Amino acid sequence: MAETTKSVQDSSTASIDMSEGFERIAKLILDIEKALDNDKPTKRLVNKAERLLSEVDESDNLSLEKYAYIIFELRAFVCLADGKTEEGGDELIDACAYKPSDMRFVSKTANDWEQDEIRQQTQDINDRLLAIRSRKQLITRWVFGAVLVILVVGAVLWGRISDYITISSANPTMVQLAEAAGMSKRGEVLFLRTHPVLETGAQFEQDCSTTTSNNNGEEVLGCYEPSTNRIYISSMPSDLYNEEVATAAYETLHPIYISLDKTDSANLNSAIESAFSTDATDSSDCDSDIAPLIKTFATTEPGARDNELFSLLGTSCGTLPDNLANFYTPYFTNIDLAVASDQAVNNLFQNDQNQLTQLNNTINQDYSDANTAYTDSVDWANDGNQYEDNYNYNIYTQDFNAAQTAVNQYNQIVGQYNSLNNALTGGQPINEIQSQQEQGSE
Repeated sequence: MAETTKSVQDSSTASIDMSEGFERIAKLILDIEKALDNDKPTKRLVNKAERLLSEVDESDNLSLEKYAYIIFELRAFVCLADGKTEEGGDELIDACAYKPSDMRFVSKTANDWEQDEIRQQTQDINDRLLAIRSRKQLITRWVFGAVLVILVVGAVLWGRISDYITISSANPTMVQLAEAAGMSKRGEVLFLRTHPVLETGAQFEQDCSTTTSNNNGEEVLGCYEPSTNRIYISSMPSDLYNEEVATAAYETLHPIYISLDKTDSANLNSAIESAFSTDATDSSDCDSDIAPLIKTFATTEPGARDNELFSLLGTSCGTLPDNLANFYTPYFTNIDLAVASDQAVNNLFQNDQNQLTQLNNTINQDYSDANTAYTDSVDWANDGNQYEDNYNYNIYTQDFNAAQTAVNQYNQIVGQYNSLNNALTGGQPINEIQSQQEQGSE
């Protein structure tokens, strides 16, 4: 529209009476608008408008600046009548730039468009106004906009840089735990910013205050301290690495819950309680220990029911309702990995218990068969039948040795089980089986 502006300001070859011209322009605008609304031909009106605009372009009337906005409005309607919607919009933008704030456009179309532009393209209009009215102001706005963009982009980049620094400078063991637990980058960063640490013995009990308050037989394997934003995890033997993974996920869900509770408390806690009542207490997808643990937490951590349930459900249930599962999604790309880690620990102990039960049955049966064969051997010896005596004694020896082998296997598993059980819960150990003395030969 630079050419129009130049014509209005610099031409000195003609003159037009703009008091009369205003009326002519206004009438043409209304006539074209009416024709467009009624889908009537506009070619004659467009030709008439173009002739009038040509007169204006050739005029040196000093009052043109005052009426420039309706000239642009008429140009816009000429474009609209020719089907050039985008060009018409550009003309209306220029018309807005010239229109005094206390004036209205001639047409309803232009007035409605202006309101839409104010609502939807305020920044674009301001930029055009600045470009037309003042180069200095344009530069100022550009600089301000550039600074704003730099600040916004800088904030985004700093966030990414900060996340990168957090991950790259973290303990690799903790990064591995986060990845093994299925955390997203957002969850991983949140976890690592708590400066998580693996601890054992007295140091862990000192840092985790809940270890001293838990008197219900449940071992504390980790904790989150909100006041210091720190996560502490009980260090496990290599066979129980999955417990460290599950604990990392469990404790990370505490700061997540706290942040969510501040923004969506009602929906969050309602979803937690609903899932607990309908899924966790009845579903085979969930760890059967959830309900007893909640009773324990009611004593050890009163007031933290939904906080603990959020962690328990997330790491102990394979399937959760969508209205609850959606709260975990931003922080875990695959929270099923944390659930699987928790289940793997349960399976480890359950498999040991199953093996011990099977071996115990085998030991009892082998000792029973051995004793029967030994009795038969003695009876045949007393009858003077050496063949049967030797035959049954060999059976006795085989069964007795098989029982001894099974006892050794049983006690080896008991040793492993007790060691892991002590590291995990400090629970009651399983007693070993004492080998029987081999009965004398003839």
